[in-house]
This record gives sequence, C-alpha cells and structure tokens, in this order.
Amino acid sequence: LNLLRDYLSLRYPIPFDHKRALAKILYNFITSEWSLAHLDCLDLASICLTKIIKKKDVHGLCLPWKPFYDTLLKFVDNRDRGSLPLTASPNTVTRCRSSLVSLANKLRFHYPHTTTKELLDLLLPNLDASRDDFDLTQSMLSLFLPVKHGKANIDLWLPRLFETSRWQSSDFSMYLWFKLWARLAKHNIGVLDLSSYLPEIFSRYLQKINLGRGNPNKGSAYRYPIQTLWLLGTKGRPSIDGHMSKLIVYTLHLKMCKHLVSNFFQIAKTSFHPSNAGGHLQPLSTLLSGLGTYYGRRIGRERMKKSQYSAELNLQTADDYIVDTLLPITKLAMYSKSHRMIAATQSFLRNVASVHPQRVFPVLLDEWIPALKNTTQSHRTMSALSCLGWLGDTLLNRKINPPGCTSLESILWLSLPGIDPVDLMKTGKTLMMYTLIFYTVPLIDAKEYKGKAAQGAEFDDESQRATMCLPEWCPQFLDRVLLVIRQQEGFEKQNPLDQATYHLIHRCVRAFF
Repeated sequence: LNLLRDYLSLRYPIPFDHKRALAKILYNFITSEWSLAHLDCLDLASICLTKIIKKKDVHGLCLPWKPFYDTLLKFVDNRDRGSLPLTASPNTVTRCRSSLVSLANKLRFHYPHTTTKELLDLLLPNLDASRDDFDLTQSMLSLFLPVKHGKANIDLWLPRLFETSRWQSSDFSMYLWFKLWARLAKHNIGVLDLSSYLPEIFSRYLQKINLGRGNPNKGSAYRYPIQTLWLLGTKGRPSIDGHMSKLIVYTLHLKMCKHLVSNFFQIAKTSFHPSNAGGHLQPLSTLLSGLGTYYGRRIGRERMKKSQYSAELNLQTADDYIVDTLLPITKLAMYSKSHRMIAATQSFLRNVASVHPQRVFPVLLDEWIPALKNTTQSHRTMSALSCLGWLGDTLLNRKINPPGCTSLESILWLSLPGIDPVDLMKTGKTLMMYTLIFYTVPLIDAKEYKGKAAQGAEFDDESQRATMCLPEWCPQFLDRVLLVIRQQEGFEKQNPLDQATYHLIHRCVRAFF
C-alpha cells in the first residue's frame, strides 16, 4: 500500500482497466472486517483509492454504497465501538476518519442509480429534529446522497429535505444543508431550476451572518455534536460562507440569482467599508474569496469545454455583471483594517481580473497610482503595494492583459520610495512586488537602442518598450536596497524579522540580476 501510494503520488499513467481493477480491490479491502483490525492499512487504502478516483475518469466503475456506509458507521463513537481494535491510538482513529470522509466525497459518483431510493428508505424515517440521532442521520445523508442521477431522483428528496431544513437552524445543521444545496447546484446546471428555492436560501444566509446586530456571525449557542463532528471533514469551526459562494456561482446563469446577489450586496455594501470592523468581516471575506475562486473555476471549465451542460448556459465573458456588482465593493474592501478581508479581496480580484482584465485593471490602476503618489496616506500605499504583489503577474501578462505594461514605468518609479529602512513591512511588500515584476517582464539591454525608435517587430511589445527606463531606474533601486542594508543595526539569525528581511532582499536582488 505504501508503494502504491507513492506510485500514485508521482502521477504515473495507469490504464483505465487497471484503475478499475485496483479500485474494486481496494474498496473490497476497506469494507472488509480484516481492515478494521489494521487501521494503518485501512488509512493507506483509503488514501490510495481516493487518488485513483479523484479525477472522475474511471468510467464504468460501479460500487455498492451499503458496505462503505456500514464501515463508516463503525467509527462513530458509542456505536459498535467493539469492532475497532482496543489498542488503536486516538491519532490513528482520527487519521482513518479523515481519509474515509475524503473518500466518501469521491465515491458518490460511482454508486448505482438505485442508491437514492435505498438511502432514502433507510434514513428519511430518522430525519426528525427531535430524535437524538438526527445529526448522524443528516451527516450520513449529506455524505452519501448522489446528486447526479437525474431530475427524477432529485425530486424524490429535494422538497422533503428543504422542508425539513426550515425546522433546524443550528450551525451544524445549516452547514450540511448549504453544503448539499451547493453541490446540487454545481452538478445540475441545465437539469434543475433552483429559482424557486433561492430567495429563501439567501434570506436564511442573511439571517445567519447577522449583519450589524450584536456580535455578527456569532451563531446559535448550539454545541457541535462531538460524535459526528468529524463527518463534516472540516478543520476548525465549520462555515457556510464558502458553500454559499459556490451556490451563487453555479446558479449565476439564472435571472433570479443575479437579482438576489445585487440585493444582497446592496444591503452588505456598508459592511465592507474600511471604517467598519467586527465579526461580520469573517463571513463576508470568506464569501468574497469563494466567489472569485468558483467563478474562475467555472469560467475555466467552460472555456476548455469540459462542462457537461449546454453552451447556452455558459457564463459569457462579455457579461460584466460580476464586475459591475462587486468591483465597487472591492475598491472599499482592499483598504480594510482586517488582514483577512484584504487577502480575500486580493484573491477575488486576481481571479476576476484574469477573466475581465480590460474592465478590472483600468479601475484598479486609477486607485493604485494616486495611492503610490500620495505617501501621506500610508494605509492606502500599503494596500496598493500589497495588491500589486498579488495581481502584478496578471497585470503584466501579455497574453491576458496586453496593455498592462504601459503602466510599468509609473509603477516602478512611484513604488521606489516603498523601500524604506524605517518601515520594514512596507519594504517587504515593495520587494515582493519587484521580485514578481523581474520574473514576469522580459528585460532588454537598452543601451544599444538609446535614441532609436523601436521599429523592429520584436520591439513592438509594450513590455519591451517600457524597460527602456531601466538605465535610470536600476541604480536608484540598488541604492535604496543598499540603504536598507546599511541602516540595519545588526543581523541576528535568531531574529525572525532579520531573517525575513534578509530572505526578501536576497530573493529580490537575485531576481533582478
């Protein structure tokens, strides 16, 4: 199993027939009684099987769901604990639980079409919020319920589960419901119309994050059930915000979704203002970051023609809805006092700018260039330097954004004062941005072309013409770096600030030369 795991990690090609055979062997091993007595082997087998079926390219593989369901149930505390070896350490059990939950999320795509009805017959009678095992029933239903078996199968459970979700608003339960709705939306574009469910889902989410009242996002006083918390497969406190962003992106082709998104951000806009702080920034930052991530993924799959729905349902790159709705908000959020919100904003802008560079970058440069010029507003300067460090390679990529390098000379000169021996934090952000520029932009020796018009075809590129400023800029750059080095009081290997400064300078100067 160790050798097989290493072989799969190196991504050697495996014929599909061999993949199917390996998957069946490993599945039979995982669901056997012998594996429960050897949890280390069970953990390795689960990891190997997850790697084999991860890309969903093992066609024709059909596995029964009940044996794996029974195996997973034996890891729930206070239920048939005698099946596990008494000598098993808590760490080993925890590792097995984690690998089995990861595997469960991949196996759903290989269950037979009869799974939905069989699973509903088993679990629906126990799906009652007044029962003690409600959390376990909902967790197993969320893990095993297939959502790609057609509209007829979905109609068997969607109305009933949506009605049930209205009567249980604990954090644990809400997380599982939103996870299920998001998964349903992703895999049923063009198959299922969720327009009638979206208004209530948005309303519940808005109530859950609790904007502007008391302690936002505090949630209920409900305690997470220790016995079934591991079935969520999350580290730390579960959050519904990522699943909400996933749901939004995969229903964005619906008019109802666009209407609700516009209304939601109209309500939440003031919460993104830099002067605001509080618990509400955590869910909003997670939502914003997730929107960028899933938007980029959906657009990428549609461009590569990997989507399984009609091209009429694709998000058209000519449609600037996401930019028009969220760009004004990100212009506020990138100056936030919350580092988490700043990072989320930068992640969102990076994903959206790669899809709509002509709409995003002119607006952002109108923000960044004045911020770099006006050094009296240090927080804006720091945010501009940080954003340029995140988006610089997209801004200066000639394939994604051909006009981007027209602003290179201004960025180089205006950011030079950012190398400041007094403010090492600002110096670090500036050096990170320069490192990215040096690795992204092709440089030429401008001396032999001094005074000559760039008429050759190889000099028609704006990025090459922009580097003509380097003979004047380079000495000043090195002077600023040497000034930082000279004014350091001493270098101590044990000092983390000295170490970080050294590595940033070393990496940047190495990239420069």
